[in-house]
Amino acid sequence: MHIPEKYRPGVFIFIGIFTLINVWGLFSLRFDFEIEQLFPKNDPDLQFYQEKILAYQPDKSYLLIAVESSEGVFNSDFLGEIEKLRTELDSISFVRSASALTNLNYFKLGPFLNPIYAKFFDLGSNRSLEKDSTFFRAYTDAWEKFMSEDGKASALYLELDPIKKQEEASSQLKEIKSTLSLYSFKDYHLSGSIDAKDGVISQLKKELALLFSLSFLFIVGVLFYTFRSKGGILIPLLVIMLSVTWTLGSMALAGVAINTMTVLVPTIVLIVALSDVIHIMSRFKEEIQPSVSAREAMKMAMKDIGRAILLTSITTAIGFLSLAYANIQPFVEFGIFTALGVLYAYLLALFLLPQLIILSPNFHVRSSGRYNKWAQKLYQASIRRPAVVLSMGVIMILASIAGISQLKVDSQMYEEISSADDYSMSLHFLDNNFRGIRPVEIYISSRDSSRNMLALEEMQKLDQLGEYLEGPYMANSVYSVVVQAKRLHRVYRQGNPEAFVLPEDTAVHKLIYQVLDSNYWDMELNNILSDDYHSTLVQAKIKDIGSHDIAKKNEALLAFGQQLFPPEDYQFKITGKAQILDKSNELITQNLGIGLLVALLIVALIMGLLFRTAGIVALAFIPNILPLLLIAGLMGLLGIGLKMSTAIIYSIAFGIAVDDTIHFLSRLKFEWKEGVGIEKALEKTYLSTGKAIIITSLILIMGFGILLFSGFQATFISGLFISLALLFAVFADLILLPVLLLKAYKKREVKERGEAKAPPAYN
Repeated sequence: MHIPEKYRPGVFIFIGIFTLINVWGLFSLRFDFEIEQLFPKNDPDLQFYQEKILAYQPDKSYLLIAVESSEGVFNSDFLGEIEKLRTELDSISFVRSASALTNLNYFKLGPFLNPIYAKFFDLGSNRSLEKDSTFFRAYTDAWEKFMSEDGKASALYLELDPIKKQEEASSQLKEIKSTLSLYSFKDYHLSGSIDAKDGVISQLKKELALLFSLSFLFIVGVLFYTFRSKGGILIPLLVIMLSVTWTLGSMALAGVAINTMTVLVPTIVLIVALSDVIHIMSRFKEEIQPSVSAREAMKMAMKDIGRAILLTSITTAIGFLSLAYANIQPFVEFGIFTALGVLYAYLLALFLLPQLIILSPNFHVRSSGRYNKWAQKLYQASIRRPAVVLSMGVIMILASIAGISQLKVDSQMYEEISSADDYSMSLHFLDNNFRGIRPVEIYISSRDSSRNMLALEEMQKLDQLGEYLEGPYMANSVYSVVVQAKRLHRVYRQGNPEAFVLPEDTAVHKLIYQVLDSNYWDMELNNILSDDYHSTLVQAKIKDIGSHDIAKKNEALLAFGQQLFPPEDYQFKITGKAQILDKSNELITQNLGIGLLVALLIVALIMGLLFRTAGIVALAFIPNILPLLLIAGLMGLLGIGLKMSTAIIYSIAFGIAVDDTIHFLSRLKFEWKEGVGIEKALEKTYLSTGKAIIITSLILIMGFGILLFSGFQATFISGLFISLALLFAVFADLILLPVLLLKAYKKREVKERGEAKAPPAYN
């Protein structure tokens, strides 16, 4: 943009001050992760969980440590090591208690009906351990908690002091890992609140450093290859780096942290800013001649391309802002600040880049004859075989429809943060070897204030529910007040494992009721039973087989539960973090669908104002809808479900892919207004804007391809499908769209020849 010389110092001063403010903000940039960040805001199910379920949760921190033995758990050497580890961990100041196989007890009744305990294991000999392990296996409630399915790993459970700051969690985790390193276990796996946050934040830091470094090297390489001059590299690089600095600085000043979504912001802003720079400098190269000064060349270039870059920046920002419909914190922040980064990149490319080029002495750029040849060949290939091109388009659409018919909302609980780090590997190990990591929580409340969940009739219903969970539902580690009642019955029967059932004798049940009632706090029943005994929780674990299949299980579970606990008498609700995350995935696909529709309508309005005819607007939408259909179909055919990480691909891909269409049609309109025919206008557009589209598309595809190096599975998938969408957009814009334009306007042009210099579509 041309800035009068008297205003130029003011512009530079403003840019300098704003840069300093954002650099200062970078010092307060932080990393953060909580699984609750992925919950939908102001959702009734979330409010129910917070009000009803979290009220039961104790203010405690737990850590599970699973240790492996290739020879099996039940040998004296291995159990001796476990006991030494447990003792040492128990002595750490912030560890309240440490439980393992080696200090587990079972209870009997003493001579005066007082409970006495006995250890499960005698660590003295392997022969004794074989007998003890058989007895221990009969205690299914303890076996499921402490033993892996193959018998080659055992769990230790640590209860820790409540954690108030992340620094405390990191310090505690470091000390625990340091203690574990002193032992020669085959391997160990951690799972708990301190490990989750620390593990993900550690991976986020590595992720940001990796993606930013690769993006920076990629941009330098592209600028060097494209322009081959010091000014052609350093000036654009300064503009691009300022775009990222402003974006991250604004995030920090707004108190927004780097999380599993915003970690992508710097990479995307770098790529979008590079695209803006390439478009401007490519157009500048066409205008610069020995007889034309850099100032005049830039003025002509910006006059031609300025409006197109404005429109593409708006449509790209709209694509990202559509993520605000997600109603999920990381996605809203990602959408807003990526859109802001796009705006910053546009403003810097508009106000700073031209001024730096003009002020740079002896600025020169390398010619791009190779790209001219590519554009010429691509144009000839498309217009010479229109039937083939149209057939390819129809085949792609039909294949997409077949794939879309198989598309479904499906996700796993920790899929959005899954990576190759130790934390994710531990989750995978525990899910496969310790009967699942996905929690199941069922809230049951009586509508009749006279009902008591400890009454035998209510206990029997809860027991039937537990049997259903362990049977058809295929859950494990089912825990409820019934489990505590069964344990007391087992004590009453001198620790006999077969007595782990509800007593049929009402007198025995009355005795058990009295023990439960008088030991409500000591037995920690407050974690699963309200103090008025009207409502209770049933907890379990299940393997994370995917939300789609679990939704079917939950539908059957709800029907079974409402038979036991009729809705007119009880509230029976499946809830918990896993359930809310599933709803987040469903909501984000719905809300982003609405957001994408709004974005489509806004872009249609922009194109309508630009081209003033419904025919061109309709044709312009085809190359932008086609890539979305193709990636949706491909996901369906590959069995990749709709979820948080894949739903956003459509908004990002649309926001960026529509840029090529606007650039192409804007230049076509310019050429057409010069009075040439549709064929000549298309050819000239191809050799100018078409060439720039090829360059920027290759850059964008390779740029988003950097995300394939990400350790996060969700980021990898996003990078793959956005790159594919941009590749499909090149086909749609540079091969399919010209054929459609020729088909639509060739006959019309012949008919109107002599009546008007240009078709009415562009008047």
